[in-house]
This record gives sequence, structure tokens and C-alpha cells, in this order.
Amino acid sequence: MHGSVQATDRGRTAVSQQESASEVWDVGEAEVATQEAIHSLIGTEISFSHQLDYVQGVLLPSLHAARPPPAPTNILSFIFYKLHVIQEAHQLLLDRLVAHQAEQFPILKPDAVLSTLLDSLLLVQDGYRAFMGHFEEAKFALNDAMTLYPAFRTFLDHASRSPASGEQHLLALLPTPFIRLQAYRSHVLDIRQHVRDSESSSQAVELLMEITDDLLSTPHRPASERECLGDAWRARERSLAAPALWGVREERARQEPFVA
Repeated sequence: MHGSVQATDRGRTAVSQQESASEVWDVGEAEVATQEAIHSLIGTEISFSHQLDYVQGVLLPSLHAARPPPAPTNILSFIFYKLHVIQEAHQLLLDRLVAHQAEQFPILKPDAVLSTLLDSLLLVQDGYRAFMGHFEEAKFALNDAMTLYPAFRTFLDHASRSPASGEQHLLALLPTPFIRLQAYRSHVLDIRQHVRDSESSSQAVELLMEITDDLLSTPHRPASERECLGDAWRARERSLAAPALWGVREERARQEPFVA
């Protein structure tokens, strides 16, 4: 949770700086609107980082540490595929955005913010593409695992009532990277409409729209193949669920790795 604590501190700093700027500095309406759009981007980035920190730093370690485990570890690895790559990239993005706040207070430069976001998405695009292409299968596996393993469902239901989760179930948290990509488009366009005279901002906006379009259109496995995948998954997991001892179940999972 160290990352979550840091993100919370950064969030408080961002809010206090924004309030101070509005009280002390006399700026035009256009600049106020630009800064509000930038702070909206950073504020929602903090919330997104909280969600990823919770899944990667709290929920997943708790699942691995539980004895007996509520679900085989190979299923957990399948469901959370590449999420850690996205989490690490967005932690770095948030660190850079907060650094801009510290360096440029009270007026953040739109060009620097857009360029930083673009750099981050370019660096993590392979991780996003892998996650997006895998998402439908991960969602299917999560729902199916909750049916096959009642203890897993119970664990997630209890976890969703924790304040750390924001009272959100993993079913709602899993698609957050997909939702975040969509949100970036709105934030970028909101910032762009206030800085029409900046050529570098225009170029960054165009590239950001292109890369988000590309990532959001990442092809999924065809439905017919997912149906075959579902039959294979269910047959294998039911056979693994049959033994009474988890040690036997885990050993068989290691000997017969699931291949997507």
C-alpha cells in the first residue's frame, strides 16, 4: 500500500496547490479552464493508481497468501495477465505529473503534461495491447472461477466490502485499464480546446488520439474460439477441483499448465 499512501499525499498536494493558485494568482478565464482540465486529468490518474495499487498490492498478495488458497495460482496469473506492467507504468506517469506540479506551480504547462502522457502510453502500449487482447478471456475466466470455486467468490465478495477496495468488486475493477484509455481521450480533448494556439500540443493530441484508438481496437479472440476455450477451461478446472486436498490440486495445475 506504500504506493497508495504516496498517491493520496500527492492528491492532497494537488488540491491544495490548485486552491492556492485560484486565491493568489490573477489569471484569465481561459487559463483557469486549462488548469482545471489538467488538474482533472491528474486527479483521476490518482484514483486510477489507487485502484491498480489495491488490486496488485493488496488483493492479489492476499489471494496468494490465503491458506488454503481460494483458487489455483495459475488461474490468478491468467486473470491478472499483464496488469502489473500497466500498474508500474501508471505509477511512473503519476510521479512525473506530480513532478510537473512541483516544478511549474502554480501554472502547469499543457505541452509538458500532454507530452508526458504520450511518452507513458508509448512505453506501455505493448502491455496494454496484451491486456486488451486478453481481456475478454480474463473476464470469462474470472466469472467461471467464481462458479467453480465458491471460496474464491466468497473471498472477493468480502474484499469488495473493504474501504481499501473503494467498495468495488474485482468484476468492476478488472476493466479499469480499458475505461482509463477511454477517459484519456476526454481529458486530452478537454485540455486541447483551451490551447488551440500551440502547435506542439496539437501534435501531441493527434498522436494521443491515434494511440488510444489503436489500443482500444485491439482485436480479441473470436467468440467461436472463446467458446472452445471455455469448454476446455471448464473441463480442466472441474477435474482439478475434484481432489479433496489443495496440495493435489496445485500439483496437477503445475503439471498441466493451461495454454490459452
